[in-house]
Amino acid sequence: MRPGSFAEALSEEWSRWVLEHGLPEPPAALQDGESVPVAWWTGPDSAAVLHVRRWPPEDLQDADDSDEPWTEVDVQLFERVGDAWETGPSGGAGGWSAPTLTGLEVAADHADLGGVVGGSAGGLELIALWGEAGAAAATVEVEQDGVTTSRALTGTPGWVVVSGAVRGGFRARVRDASGRVLVEAVAPPEDW
Repeated sequence: MRPGSFAEALSEEWSRWVLEHGLPEPPAALQDGESVPVAWWTGPDSAAVLHVRRWPPEDLQDADDSDEPWTEVDVQLFERVGDAWETGPSGGAGGWSAPTLTGLEVAADHADLGGVVGGSAGGLELIALWGEAGAAAATVEVEQDGVTTSRALTGTPGWVVVSGAVRGGFRARVRDASGRVLVEAVAPPEDW
């Protein structure tokens, strides 16, 4: 069932809904206390949903300027177990003060997969790469265990997320409509 609001407490419900139905129409504006799914990925054994989350001042911890709301990225990972998705690790980073669903404005042919979230889920160690993508970004792909899975980029312009199992690692690419590689990244990163 579709969650009734984008309240932060419903972010895992939204992630599960996205894995079954795709991304919802985003709200016109991001409100304090909301978590909106803006990008997603499903592969053979893992999935990831990227949310943009707006923290009201009273929910901020260890913030230098806690009287202002804060917007950040959060990624929820899932492991496929049989026909179901089991909740895995989550985490996020970044942040900006504006209540927007997009982070940085980037050039049309820019793509980045520098954000990393990972951990164990059941019996599988998972990792997600995420980042910004410009308007020319058309597809994202993951090559793992000799199999390449490719998906069209959909959702809020500006975001991309992929995931896979840590065992053996994987290679991720964002391509434009002509197939040109805008960015290629290896997971897990060497410094992870």
